Amino acid sequence: MSKVFTKYLPIMVIGLCFYGEAGAVPVTFTAENYMANALTWAMDTTTTSWTLVNKDTDNPPTSSSPPLSAHAEIPGITNQVSYHGIADALAQSGHLEMSAAAESGSPDYQVMAYAHAGFVGDFTATTADIFFAYDMSYDLSVSGDNPFAGFSHSWSLFDITGPGWSFIDGGSGVFTITSGSLSDITSDEILLPTTVGHQYRFYFDSGPILDARVTGLGVATASLTADYGLDTESAVPEPSTLLLLGSGLVGLGFVRRKFKA
Repeated sequence: MSKVFTKYLPIMVIGLCFYGEAGAVPVTFTAENYMANALTWAMDTTTTSWTLVNKDTDNPPTSSSPPLSAHAEIPGITNQVSYHGIADALAQSGHLEMSAAAESGSPDYQVMAYAHAGFVGDFTATTADIFFAYDMSYDLSVSGDNPFAGFSHSWSLFDITGPGWSFIDGGSGVFTITSGSLSDITSDEILLPTTVGHQYRFYFDSGPILDARVTGLGVATASLTADYGLDTESAVPEPSTLLLLGSGLVGLGFVRRKFKA
């Protein structure tokens, strides 16, 4: 058994060691900025240009030290009409949270709630293989006369080496409803075409943007969480890694059969 073990031990070690190396290694940012905004208002729609009844907004300055949060709320009664709008946003390292809810007790009112959280970061590429990975979970729900709930998200990467900026890559998505509800979890991992030694600026600030509004009697709610990151390795094992893992397991199985024999 000792001869067989010695013969196949290198295969086992190589396969298992390479498997252990697979995993996401975070990109080191040289500069980071976080943002969070919240806004909610109530409008009287009976006038020609609509009249602002109530408004609350929270727009803190961008910060390099997370967490950064924003909160806006307009509970109240105006001219014996009840309404409620509330919005919250939170930006942390690798994590964003947003929620918005609007409720109107009058056919003559529009209530809107808006939340936004985002991130901007600079980094120098130490490898040509850099991945942007995210997981987003969202819930949208509406009821009433003319409700709306939705969110948009987008990301972009710029090469800021040299005198000018060059757009490298980007993507976006929009999800909206005007009736019923919608809930889902979406995720992706995207290989970014970077050049070793170049400086880049990564934006995840154009979204997610959350919007819930109702014109007339009704309720609209929206919530979203997003986990994101830039990594120098894929979080999903590559085929070569899986092959080496298989080699290690095959070697281990062969040794076990020999030992039993």
